[in-house]
Amino acid sequence: MGLLQFVKEAGEKLLHRPAKAETAPSAPTSTGAASAPEPDFARSLEILLGDMGFALENAEITFADGRVTVTGVADTQETREKAVLVLGNVQGVAEVDDRLEVKK
Repeated sequence: MGLLQFVKEAGEKLLHRPAKAETAPSAPTSTGAASAPEPDFARSLEILLGDMGFALENAEITFADGRVTVTGVADTQETREKAVLVLGNVQGVAEVDDRLEVKK
C-alpha cells in the first residue's frame, strides 16, 4: 500500500505521555537525522493489533517522528487494510508506512 497519512493528534491515546510544550519551532539540525525510534510506543501498537484480533505473521512495528512502519504478512487484503487503519488511528501517528504482504 505504501505511505498513508493521518491526523497526528486525532485518534486513541495508547500511552499517556505528557504533551510537548507549545514553543517556537526549534532550528533544524544540521544533520537532519530523525529522532530515535520509540520502542515502548511501538510495542503498544503491537499489543493493540493483537487485542483487536489482527494476527500478522513475522510482524515488526517501529515508531519514530510520528511515522509507524509495519512489516509482516497478513492473511488477507482486508486484514492488511484494517491493521493499517488501526495503526493510523492512534494519537501521535501521522503516517503509516505499510510494508505488509498478503499471503497468496
